Amino acid sequence: MLEGEYLELVDDLKKKFEEKEKEVALYKEETDELKKMFYSCYGYIRVLDYVADENECSSELKGLIGVLRSYLSDQRDILGL
Repeated sequence: MLEGEYLELVDDLKKKFEEKEKEVALYKEETDELKKMFYSCYGYIRVLDYVADENECSSELKGLIGVLRSYLSDQRDILGL
């Protein structure tokens, strides 16, 4: 293999590596945003659950809030958040 071919292959590999690094950075940023959104939803549902217990709300509403809170708790555990 000639030196020029070698340098060309190395340069091509470097470009591909840099592209992959950009993709990974984008995925990490998207994941971080989704985590923030998830935590906000989970926290809000916990507050709603607390308020529903303290105030007179229909049993259906309390049930729906409880189901959603349980679901989000399960997802949090599965995702390791």
